[in-house]
Amino acid sequence: MSELNLVEAYTFRLMGVELEKFLAWEEEHNKTCPFYDDGTSPICPSGAIGGQMTFSFTNTGLGTIVVVECLCYTVHKNEKGKINVTDFDSW
Repeated sequence: MSELNLVEAYTFRLMGVELEKFLAWEEEHNKTCPFYDDGTSPICPSGAIGGQMTFSFTNTGLGTIVVVECLCYTVHKNEKGKINVTDFDSW
C-alpha cells in the first residue's frame, strides 16, 4: 500500500446526525464563547489562524466516537465548551 493510500484510509467526516448535532451546538455555543470571532474584533481571540475547535475521532470496535472541544474548554474548563456528537444509534 502506498503512503498516499494509507493517508486516504484515515479520513474522518461529520455527516448526518453528528453534523446536525455539531452545527446546532456551535450556533448556541458561539453566543457565549469568549473565543468566538464574529469579525468585529481587531484581533481574533483564538489566534491568527483560528483553531477554536478541536475534533477528536476515536475508533472503537463498534463505531467511531466523535467529540468536539472548543478552546474555551481547554483554557477555562468551561463544561459547555465540549460536546460528544457521536451517533450511537448508527452502531
